[in-house]
Amino acid sequence: MGKTYILVGLKRFCSAVSRRFFDAAYGALAVTQSFVVRVLFHRPIAPTPSVIRQVLIVKLDELGDVLMALPFVAAIREQLPEAKITIVLNSATCGVLEGAGDVTVLGVDVKCLKLLRPIFLPIRYFCFVRKNLSAQQFDVCFLPRRDADSVYSVLLAYLTRSRRRISFTEGTTPRKAVHNKSFDRLLTDVYPTPPIQHETVSNLSLLESIGLRSISTTAWLPLSPYSRQFAEEMCSGLPKPLVALCPTSGNSELKQWGIGRFCEVARGLALRGYCILLVGSAGDSQLGDAIETAVPEGCVNLIGKTSLTQLAGILSQCAALIANDAGPMHLASALGIPTVAVFGSSCAHRFGPWSPRSSLHVFEPPCSPCHSHEMDRCRVCVHPTTICLDHISPDQVLEAALTILAGAECPLPG
Repeated sequence: MGKTYILVGLKRFCSAVSRRFFDAAYGALAVTQSFVVRVLFHRPIAPTPSVIRQVLIVKLDELGDVLMALPFVAAIREQLPEAKITIVLNSATCGVLEGAGDVTVLGVDVKCLKLLRPIFLPIRYFCFVRKNLSAQQFDVCFLPRRDADSVYSVLLAYLTRSRRRISFTEGTTPRKAVHNKSFDRLLTDVYPTPPIQHETVSNLSLLESIGLRSISTTAWLPLSPYSRQFAEEMCSGLPKPLVALCPTSGNSELKQWGIGRFCEVARGLALRGYCILLVGSAGDSQLGDAIETAVPEGCVNLIGKTSLTQLAGILSQCAALIANDAGPMHLASALGIPTVAVFGSSCAHRFGPWSPRSSLHVFEPPCSPCHSHEMDRCRVCVHPTTICLDHISPDQVLEAALTILAGAECPLPG
């Protein structure tokens, strides 16, 4: 045990040193980027017209962050019904809005080695804006993101010539203050740091900047006819009700509750007659195989076999989802599907499921959440094991799922 703690301590020390070095480098690059872009592409502040006709939303983040911004989009659609709305997404997440016929959805490739992003992404954004957005004059551009802008989406927003560019200040987090230093100068409206609250609520608060109400509307995630048809055909011969189970932990190893625990929950549901659909990306195929082996009957393995839009259709056919803190959890929430969410390293208050009939399971030791650690919070834990997840038992999660499936109000433990 002593040797283990020494190794963990060394790992923490090395991680902290390397992080400080790269933070300083990224900070210097951010200042340089901001200065060069402002010199080459001067954007004077233009008055906002009395009637807002064109709205641009730039959201180049991962799936979960995009889905938590959908109530923000829905609120704009409701309060500005005549406005043309254009949304620029990371091309990897565009499929989630395939059924959105009343907004224009564009995708830009943000995939790039992290060390090369400060150089190549601005060039890529310039080419993208020139090809797709140069003929339009946006009255307002929103960047609904509280945390650090790791793919420099504010540079894309600046290049669009939008009259107003609105986002949260670069000082919302210590990491953002370093990595996005001087990026506030690329905005016309800089919002102060919001309180600790759900990301959906923080995003909605930006609406007040143009005189709209900061209210949450009903879930808005339009499904395409194709995704509906695919899901109906895929699920037509399966016994009902269907329960989706997603063992993926996204990009963070510390969000993985544990395949053994998922197996126990799956067995408990199968014994009670529920049909389990395993969902996730191709990278989670081994997790799916393990659960399928543990539960040979009453389990259909769809991991790696669906696109993003197909997955949305599949989830719409399910009575509930059981998942880690990852994109599919937010996808189910956006569809209004009851969700049992298991949280460990991340902040459940900010990133929990938004669906009203959901159960949030979280154990918060003194080190929770990991955001405050001087290390890579996605891969390095201060303990030999993730005690925040170890304290959440399969019985707790199974009981929450059964409560939801029975139609009762499910408590929010933790």
